[in-house]
Amino acid sequence: MKTGPAKTWVRTENSDPEYDRVLSDRKKGLLELIRWPLQAFSVHRQTTSGIFCIIYPVSRYFHIKDEIRILGIDDSALISERILIVGAFFRGGSWLDGVMSSYVTRDGLDGTERIAEMVRSSKHFPQIRIIMLDGITYGGFNTIDIAQLYERTGIPVIVLMREYPDFDMIDRALAYLPDSRIRKEIIERAGKIVKVSTKDVLNPVYIQCSGIEMKDAASIVKLSATRSNIPEPLRVAHLIATGIILGESRGKA
Repeated sequence: MKTGPAKTWVRTENSDPEYDRVLSDRKKGLLELIRWPLQAFSVHRQTTSGIFCIIYPVSRYFHIKDEIRILGIDDSALISERILIVGAFFRGGSWLDGVMSSYVTRDGLDGTERIAEMVRSSKHFPQIRIIMLDGITYGGFNTIDIAQLYERTGIPVIVLMREYPDFDMIDRALAYLPDSRIRKEIIERAGKIVKVSTKDVLNPVYIQCSGIEMKDAASIVKLSATRSNIPEPLRVAHLIATGIILGESRGKA
């Protein structure tokens, strides 16, 4: 530990090769976690009201290891007003290292905050390099703002879809929901959709991303899709979520 007149530098206990630095600013009384190297510098400040995040300008550099830590999140069956979501924490597409869970409101607008809270409160938070979502709607039409999720966690977000979205059908469905304009704006903010081929080149998947270059996002999707077209973190999150609620896993991620 090296001390100075105003700051103390500390090496974190659970640091990995993509090391974490903890900077304790005694003058301001804040704890700032700087995760580096990442797509962007992410400064997490712990206060009495919780943790929030400041994102610095995005770097072109993103180091992708075979065992990059990925959190895949999927939801369960729509059988109540509170819908279970499960996060499967993986090393690449090979090893399941942890599981976390939370709930979102069916057709609500709390999904982004519930996921951010689940991620930030997890013991795995310092190691997570990618958040991977199965689409941007959970629990029916609880729409996830991926740009805001990136801002609140400092972790790049990748959205994966089996098929290209039918936006006309989405617009018709939104017309029956409250706050339809807000939901549509969130969907539009998710940005460009790109086709990616994984295990089966004849059945590509489609991705969107925030906080990471599209080419890097595509590489991570391919790297983690080890047993099917769907990356293992999402496939396993789906199996766990549906298995808990329905008694056994059903359907596809």
